[in-house]
Amino acid sequence: MDTADYQRAGLYDPDAENAADRLALLEFLAANGVTLEQMIDADAHGTLAGVASNQNMLMQGKLLSLREVAARADMTLEDADEGWRAVGLGAVAPDEPRFVEGDIATFVNYRLACEVFGREATLQFTRVTASSMARLAEAGMASFVSELERPLSEAQATEVEIARTMQAGSLIAAGVPTVLETFYWHHGRRRSSGSRSHVRALPASTASGSRWASSTSSASRRSPFSSPTRSSAGPSPTLKAAHSTP
Repeated sequence: MDTADYQRAGLYDPDAENAADRLALLEFLAANGVTLEQMIDADAHGTLAGVASNQNMLMQGKLLSLREVAARADMTLEDADEGWRAVGLGAVAPDEPRFVEGDIATFVNYRLACEVFGREATLQFTRVTASSMARLAEAGMASFVSELERPLSEAQATEVEIARTMQAGSLIAAGVPTVLETFYWHHGRRRSSGSRSHVRALPASTASGSRWASSTSSASRRSPFSSPTRSSAGPSPTLKAAHSTP
């Protein structure tokens, strides 16, 4: 991409007062993998300076529907819908593209938790967890505004300075799930009897790399994804593998 591309897209005016700043921003975004189409869309929504901070989401690939996720997670559409509603983010149409590849592991863990702890207990745990996540997200956004956005605005920072700062903040935010997993497991171990089997039986982390999931073999972890139909003969292959793990 060059200045001619930016001009044709309506993103850059060489005669504008902030032309140099805008060009620096566009070059920064391009260097960070933001496409021209993404820039145009972000500019239309007034979020051009922040689009680089969303690149992790933008590069997730093809979005999946709830129906597709349910099939990949080896669960019924009705069960997937019930679990998603418990998260408190509202209903989603079965064929609406909303989810990413990494979300499948969360639905797999939800299904396994239902098999181990029962549907009602798992739904309650999901509601409590989701409520806590909502408060954490709200606190995180409040910190982002008070400690990053507001000072930048008051200092009359340039667009590229705003973009760089927001990207740095988003990289830190991307590490929050790892921090939460650490907190969860340390709190879980503290409240357990101390035995390895008890700790491993705690509800699985929603992270795809959870310690619970890593206690099973790689083959057993793949089995829920490879078979779209659950067996009526008993627990899933993954559940059996988890129970047989020493």
